[in-house]
Amino acid sequence: MGVTMNNMQKMRQSNSKARQFLKSAGFQNVHIVPHTRWSKDITIDGIGFDGVCTNACRLFFIQIKTNAWPPRDEYMSFVRIYGNPVLLINVKPSGVFADVIIARGNVISCENVETVEGVGWINV
Repeated sequence: MGVTMNNMQKMRQSNSKARQFLKSAGFQNVHIVPHTRWSKDITIDGIGFDGVCTNACRLFFIQIKTNAWPPRDEYMSFVRIYGNPVLLINVKPSGVFADVIIARGNVISCENVETVEGVGWINV
């Protein structure tokens, strides 16, 4: 029988796995906001993020989910308005998967992190 975790424990474990994934992918300054009763996330124009990180030249906003993908539409509109890339991270028992939403000119696209040219990183 598996160990049962409450939601806070699952979130901490997912955040830890996501942080390790980002650092191994070459991101620096990975800051994931701990969810508490008083602080849930970083909110910009009503869109919530779990944290931020940087690579050599860009600031990335991060959204982490356990066993699910965050809804892409609202994050794609955020990138369209502000131009900052967004990392959508799905933490599953089988591993950590990430998509990046980036703006290239007037085109907003969502791509798997492993297939984006220049992984390590993401020179957009």
